[in-house]
Amino acid sequence: MVRLFQTVRELGKLSFNPVSIVSPIPLLAFCLFSLNSIISGEINPVYLLYAGVFSILSHSGANLWNHVNDVEVDRLQGKKNAIIEGLISGKTVMYVAILFYAISGFMVFYYSGVAFILYLVWAGITWIYSDLKYAGKRIRRLKEYPAGEIITYAIATPAYVLVLWGFFSGYGKESLIVSTAFGFLGLSGLFLKDIKDISGDEMAGLKTLGVVYPPSLLLRISSTFLITYYLIFILSPLIGGFPAKIEIVIIPFSALLLYTIPRFVKDSWEISIQSINAVRVMSYSTFLSVILLSLLIFIHS
Repeated sequence: MVRLFQTVRELGKLSFNPVSIVSPIPLLAFCLFSLNSIISGEINPVYLLYAGVFSILSHSGANLWNHVNDVEVDRLQGKKNAIIEGLISGKTVMYVAILFYAISGFMVFYYSGVAFILYLVWAGITWIYSDLKYAGKRIRRLKEYPAGEIITYAIATPAYVLVLWGFFSGYGKESLIVSTAFGFLGLSGLFLKDIKDISGDEMAGLKTLGVVYPPSLLLRISSTFLITYYLIFILSPLIGGFPAKIEIVIIPFSALLLYTIPRFVKDSWEISIQSINAVRVMSYSTFLSVILLSLLIFIHS
């Protein structure tokens, strides 16, 4: 019993590492539920619960699959986790990852055929992105070179958003706006993440964005993508996508424009002690934007 409890606990830690807007708190699911509700007028908590469970299981599956394939890379980078420390076997983690992918797929299939196709796209590219056990033995993993990273995020993020949207309604102009916006947010996060991972990726011999290109360039691109994310939502009422209250994201957008970007410009887009604080504000304001979008369901026009 003690062994089982330890296994479940360690699986939980791996499943929710890294923490994101998808899990362990399915903030993205609630955000999309809120956005869908303000245009459809429908509020069904059962759909939200279903989407939340899917969000946690699917993201956990992707995280577990990534961890089990990155054992040697993580060891070279000096990282510690349950697999490296021998607290749980890599085979167990792999089987649970496959189980979570499968359960998530069945959940989507039950709701929507179109969403299921999009799920297969997301599942396929996230699987190949991390895979070192099957296809990864013959071809270079997508996560090990810049083009592969960009392609993965450019496809996986919008596809995943559309899958979640499918739990609440069909597809149209609004779903395209939302998936495009979050696609840019995902790419912004990728370029920012690779700056943080430079030293570890170099030690592991990976040719990621952070290793190949200077941090200043990555910071510029990340900021540009993030600005685009905000502008898509702010301008969406002009094309009839969403009501004007969606422009509440101007609040966190202002923090980006008034503090973060000027700080980066002052430092010539180089990483410094001062710019690290600006990066934190950049990250926190992004989380705040998703929270504010999630709260729109409670705000009357």
